[in-house]
Amino acid sequence: MFCQCPTRFHDGSVMARRKAKVGMTESHLSAGRGLCQVTLLKLQLRELPDREIPELQFVTEKEWANAAWDADLETEDGIRGALSQVRDDAEETFLNLT
Repeated sequence: MFCQCPTRFHDGSVMARRKAKVGMTESHLSAGRGLCQVTLLKLQLRELPDREIPELQFVTEKEWANAAWDADLETEDGIRGALSQVRDDAEETFLNLT
């Protein structure tokens, strides 16, 4: 199955570098759209280091998937909203641990 990530990321060399940044392999591609959305969201976060918070280490893959699933990662508003949801989940998880 081919990754259904947004077409603006389909340049082979760019996509290969982005996949390598998050440790994505060809076997991951078979997981389909959800994994692509999560991967793209994580890549967006890496490109916006000012939006990272230490609590993100507590976010589960399920929480990443929930934030990315319906997000429009083609727009700044969509990315901002998804990252906001991930940060909120991270902060809530951290507060529940303390």
